[in-house]
Amino acid sequence: MKKILLAVLILVLGTTMAQAQLYIDGYGAFTGAGDAKNELGVGGGLGYAITPNVNVLLHAIMTSKTTNANTNKETSYEHMMVQGVIEYGYHFANNPLIWALSIGLGMSDTSIDYDEAMAKEELSDKGFSWALYTGLQWVATQHVTPFLQVGYHRSIYNSELKDATIGGAQVLVGVRITLFGGNKSIMDGY
Repeated sequence: MKKILLAVLILVLGTTMAQAQLYIDGYGAFTGAGDAKNELGVGGGLGYAITPNVNVLLHAIMTSKTTNANTNKETSYEHMMVQGVIEYGYHFANNPLIWALSIGLGMSDTSIDYDEAMAKEELSDKGFSWALYTGLQWVATQHVTPFLQVGYHRSIYNSELKDATIGGAQVLVGVRITLFGGNKSIMDGY
């Protein structure tokens, strides 16, 4: 029985993978991180299309900001999120646009380094994070899709930053490169 189930699983996964889209995302990020200030950074992701309208991906965002640089009141902020994301994309008829809605769950890591005249203090914490996004993707070619997403994220900590509010608006501007499969058929017209 186990051999039959294994054979069926290999057959299903093999045919699904042969027709699948595998892609990578690269983007710039603006992150409103509440008590960790507004930060700029970069991110990337690796994704897989489950159906023509549903994708799953793993994405990471790293942002940072320094205030009062090179003074005795310098403060550095860093925020990182790594999340598993489920994305639904609505394809507009006769148009190369996709409206995407997504939810992400994962972990985050935030640190705040204060340098106050001879005394240094560092607050750092790791915890759970969630995010919601919506935005537009433009199917430029079979393998290139620029996108703009806006959303909200929140991190929940239990140690040094448990009383801090780490979360806020987030804007991602980037491009999706399809490695396997295509965003659309060559014969599709708009």
